[in-house]
Amino acid sequence: MSNYMTDQDRRWWELYRKADKLSAADVVKIEKQLKSEPANMDLRVQLFGYWYSQNFLKRKDTEQKLLEHVLWMIEYKPSVGGSIGHKCAMSAMRFTPRNFATARQAWLEQVDKHPINGVVVGNAGAFIAWNDFETGSHLLERAARLDQSAGWLQLLSIHCNDQIWRLPFLYKDEMREKLIDVGVRSLKNEGDIGAPFITAEYVAEVALTLGRYDLVKYCAQAIYDYNPPESVPVAKFYVSLLALREGDRRPALEMISQAKREELRQDMLFRLATALYELGERDSIVQMIVSLKGKAKEHSRRRWLEQMANSKPPDFLDACMCDSCR
Repeated sequence: MSNYMTDQDRRWWELYRKADKLSAADVVKIEKQLKSEPANMDLRVQLFGYWYSQNFLKRKDTEQKLLEHVLWMIEYKPSVGGSIGHKCAMSAMRFTPRNFATARQAWLEQVDKHPINGVVVGNAGAFIAWNDFETGSHLLERAARLDQSAGWLQLLSIHCNDQIWRLPFLYKDEMREKLIDVGVRSLKNEGDIGAPFITAEYVAEVALTLGRYDLVKYCAQAIYDYNPPESVPVAKFYVSLLALREGDRRPALEMISQAKREELRQDMLFRLATALYELGERDSIVQMIVSLKGKAKEHSRRRWLEQMANSKPPDFLDACMCDSCR
């Protein structure tokens, strides 16, 4: 999870990224080359990227083709890092339970062969945790103990956050507490490896839900410290949201008044506006919507203004403000 890519990482990432543009003839040619050079990662990364990007419903052999490359990497490149290592872990979500179980077992065998190799143990955990959180989380914790400089707790935070969305309501708070535990340890012990500001966002969100306002302040400061100036608006968002919980509307009102400046992410902007609406604010929200002319889709902006005029909260649906959607 290094912040820096080696030349090899960059080359593999570019090959992976462009693989979805390969023609059927290109794939046949590369597969033929790979048979004579099975250890050629440049070739294998292209095929891995190609099959990863395909629609599994269009070709019955797509999943099996992807599995073959994943199993090869587990066997011969279990310590692969960078973007390809990340994509290999993400491939777990592409497999049926039977094929996932096959890859899971292959990873566990590698862990048995390399019990003190933090990268192998962490890669295994990162893959397995998508569909077997209990086993995967134990492996990621183990990897973090073996190597604190690799950011395995950050990855575990991602999996904890994913579990919060998946779990039944009754178990969500327990997972939120686990995310706080893992995330805070990551922020304190793993420094600026990877993307700590994302971990801080995850922790801030669950801390708000659980009423752990001291942690919200801690995370806002962490977001500010790790990635200024890009993260300054995000840090201010959490400070503003916390201030609203404590009865102070001024920071939130200031942020939505500056919506035209494009500093705050739209999901955060609209969360502040929704919270302010619930507290009785009206004129400031109308002014914010008016200021989004040329930024938000015009039909959406008009609908929000109409909703406000009818004393209804704006739904902020269909709210993308990218250039292609305006």
